Amino acid sequence: MKKFLRVGWIGFLLACPFALHAQASGISFAIVDSLPLRARHIFADAMGNLYWIDARGVFFKKDVHTDSLYQYAQWGAGIPGQADVSNPLRILLFYPGTGRIYFLSRWLTPLLVLDLKAHGILQPAAVSLSYDNQLWVYDLQDGLLKKISPEGNLLLQSAPFSQLMHQLPQPVRILNRHHEVYLYDPRQGIVICDELANVKATIPIPHSTSFTAAEGQLYVLKADSIYLFSPPFWQEIGMRLPAHLHPVDIAPGANSGTTVEAAGPFLFLLTPKMLYTLQVSGRSNN
Repeated sequence: MKKFLRVGWIGFLLACPFALHAQASGISFAIVDSLPLRARHIFADAMGNLYWIDARGVFFKKDVHTDSLYQYAQWGAGIPGQADVSNPLRILLFYPGTGRIYFLSRWLTPLLVLDLKAHGILQPAAVSLSYDNQLWVYDLQDGLLKKISPEGNLLLQSAPFSQLMHQLPQPVRILNRHHEVYLYDPRQGIVICDELANVKATIPIPHSTSFTAAEGQLYVLKADSIYLFSPPFWQEIGMRLPAHLHPVDIAPGANSGTTVEAAGPFLFLLTPKMLYTLQVSGRSNN
């Protein structure tokens, strides 16, 4: 019998926030490509272009169509913590140390700088582009998810998260996919909101390493395993990755970026010295 994770709503958030539940098998991964790469974080857009942040804080883009390599650095701002490449023509690069967002062109040339602290968001913890090219920002100062314009004007905000759960989330990544907003906190799990910033549910998976979304599925990297969540977010454990890999990040891959015949989605898996392309198979049909 398949066991599954029941995702609770607001009542569950108050009663039992972020508790780990049963897991089932049924998903597997195959390594179909690899290349040497030393990076802190990796990202990929829908065109198959690869981006990464290295240990010095330099942001790179590898154009898979022209084989060109672009780079961007803002030495006085520290090391960028996040990037959003969902719109490859308007890339978002966030420096949490200064609270500034840098918008870059497809060639990684600067377009615009937004100082979040100057607009009253004093502790921005995570940011992302929204589906309509606005911005989602989580402000740790007041525990609110805020939607703002690229000019910094407040458009809407959530209710205080402190009123909805016992432990305030501290997300490090936000994704806006499939009419939902995912706030990823590696200590606790994923908070799911709708596009009006209303909290819908949580996926409890504490002490994880990375998170991404691909083709309607959510993937969480934890220790040496990858967990998949399919709507309504049933939890399945994938193959246990070899312990010597020490994975540090995952990102969605593009089927066009490989010569392997597409039988399922692809994921990039970053390790301290290598980048692997994984092909996913055996997904749940739920």
